[in-house]
Amino acid sequence: MGFQKRYNKNTKQRFHFLKWLFPIKWFVFFLLNNCIEPTQFSKTNLTTTVKKNYMKLVFATHNLNKLKEVKEMVPEGIEILSLSDINCTEEIEETGATLEENARIKVTYVKDHYGYDCFSDDSGLEIDSLNGAPGVYSARYAGEDKNNDNNIKKVWKNLKDKENKSGQFRTIIAA
Repeated sequence: MGFQKRYNKNTKQRFHFLKWLFPIKWFVFFLLNNCIEPTQFSKTNLTTTVKKNYMKLVFATHNLNKLKEVKEMVPEGIEILSLSDINCTEEIEETGATLEENARIKVTYVKDHYGYDCFSDDSGLEIDSLNGAPGVYSARYAGEDKNNDNNIKKVWKNLKDKENKSGQFRTIIAA
């Protein structure tokens, strides 16, 4: 199941494509449940004791901001590696038709080519009156150059004559 955040034009917020942080926090907790023992847990506080001595886990991303935020959430004894850390410099093609497929493609690629346990995310903006678009194509909605400003302009252009401008930002995490 994906995590979602509603978007309302009236808030005058710009699209913010890093709304994945909260779902990642919960995911890391459940993913690492077999190697950490929670001693205190709430939505705002996660204190853990590491059961095993050391663990390496790849977060299939080149995004250093995402990596930094995830590293701050995990307990000592668990090292989160990026794609760059394992010398994966190639762009992993996200050819899936859904967010779920794209997240799974990245996990499978890392496991098959590098042998590491891995988790990955894929996110997309889903606008109700655009039948869920841009969805899986959010990053390249306005073109293959993945220009965020152009993507936003295209979304607003397509919403110009629509009464319902509500939507959601959805993040899928696969392991």
